[in-house]
Amino acid sequence: MIDISFDDGSLLDIHTAALLEKYNLRGTFYIPSTGDLLPEQIKWLDSKGHTIGGHTVTHPECIRDLGKDLQYWEISKNKDTLEKIIGKPITKFCYPKGRYSETTKELVKKCGYKEARTTKVFFLGHSEDSYEQNTTIHIHPKRDEYSGKNWLKLAKEWWNKSKQENKKYYLFGHSWEVEKFNLWEEFEELLKYLK
Repeated sequence: MIDISFDDGSLLDIHTAALLEKYNLRGTFYIPSTGDLLPEQIKWLDSKGHTIGGHTVTHPECIRDLGKDLQYWEISKNKDTLEKIIGKPITKFCYPKGRYSETTKELVKKCGYKEARTTKVFFLGHSEDSYEQNTTIHIHPKRDEYSGKNWLKLAKEWWNKSKQENKKYYLFGHSWEVEKFNLWEEFEELLKYLK
């Protein structure tokens, strides 16, 4: 049981999607309205069996610090835009930079989302609160939580743990970070390992 997602709507998501498909995997792509992906590319991701999720209009640095009306606009307008592009409802949302408040959560629910993802790591299985779905591993070489350990090694260890405990494994990243830190080979190595 694997849940793979990528945030921010980078043009590199197209390459990421192709890599996932190479290993018969599909992901969720959380896309802000101001991301780099064109409507045709978003439609293409959807047509290939990937899930499209909301990620606000402008990807604010800290959405929880915005007023309630502006938060609502960020969340609802993005949802409307993406649904018009793919022609169907979207039900998954990701908080930009993992930052949110109880108000943010309530607005995500009000907009019709069924779940929302955070950026907290080292979690397996389903969160009790579907609007605080945590993750297992972030594809990133320097998270404080990793205490200097190699992200790929941790990713494999947690995958093994998820199989032993029969719990869902959540992998997330940003295609632009995979490029920035030159992690494509390691990412593909993990995909092979997961399969």
